[in-house]
Amino acid sequence: MSERMANPAPVILRIGSEASAREGGGLYRVERRGDGRWEVTDFVSAPGLNYTIWSRDRQRLYGTLSETGELAVFRLVDDGRTRLETRVPALGTVSCHLVLSPDERFLYVANYGDGTLAEYRMEGGLPTTGRGIRHAGNGPTPRQEGPHAHFVGFTPDGAYLAAVDLGIDAVLFYEYDPVAGVKAPAAFRAELPPGTGPRHLVWRGEFFFVAGELGSTVSSFRWRGNMPPERIATISTLPDGVNVENYPAAIRNSPDGRFLLVSNRGQNTLAVLTADGEGQLRLLRTVPTGGDWPRDFAFEPDGRHLWVANERSGTICRFRYDAETGTPQPTAEAVTIRKGLCVAFD
Repeated sequence: MSERMANPAPVILRIGSEASAREGGGLYRVERRGDGRWEVTDFVSAPGLNYTIWSRDRQRLYGTLSETGELAVFRLVDDGRTRLETRVPALGTVSCHLVLSPDERFLYVANYGDGTLAEYRMEGGLPTTGRGIRHAGNGPTPRQEGPHAHFVGFTPDGAYLAAVDLGIDAVLFYEYDPVAGVKAPAAFRAELPPGTGPRHLVWRGEFFFVAGELGSTVSSFRWRGNMPPERIATISTLPDGVNVENYPAAIRNSPDGRFLLVSNRGQNTLAVLTADGEGQLRLLRTVPTGGDWPRDFAFEPDGRHLWVANERSGTICRFRYDAETGTPQPTAEAVTIRKGLCVAFD
């Protein structure tokens, strides 16, 4: 047995909480003690923290603060703890998602409240000058009275920034220039069925898949480079015959890329789906998440376990992952964090 297998690296979680300052909202560090219990071992106050990403060198964690419409930068210190290094305005309201450009020259934030994107030029790992880009339009449901940017991410080749907007049922693609940043207006867009309310997306080869929060769906698209993507299919994240108010949140690829997993807030499950070589989708099963209102989830670095943040019950639950079937299997391991929203790993 190799030394790596005999002494696997410890699993350290970073959980973001959107609770108020009085209720302990901020960034939690969670690790397993010698007796097998998972405990909070560090906390940095940052009310409204709802999504985080690491820098490439894993020395900084960037997060969105929904309550104040800000971007927070946390710095890793020698003992593995973090400190809040700076906070800057996100140039919009209800900040909810963010991404670094592949070259880390720019950082982008999605602001749900007013449907804007914030672009920051990065210097020494810190955001400096910024500008805002505003979306326009609406959709057919009450929550789509205007634009609501909900996700930002780059195409696999780094040529475009994809901005998912729940309010206008579209994904907008902005051409990326490593010197000047993104070029507005958007070069083209992917249209979703009216009322879908797209939230997050993931890529797999020539396809990308979009979780629809308002329609309780997943849609598949074929990426076609410098022209609007082709929508292939849209299916429900709920099994036939299940009639429950449901709002999908996070969508992830399995570590081996064979399965798609989506968190169902309402049915309180993880939906397990497959996509064939043409992008056609099939729902295999849904698995209870061990709590109420599963928002984010993430796989541990070795891909053998995953954690689900159940927002309303405050339970962050660990699952074994069956790579053969794509099925998360519950364990008795969990940690309690009020309004835990996002999961990241060291």
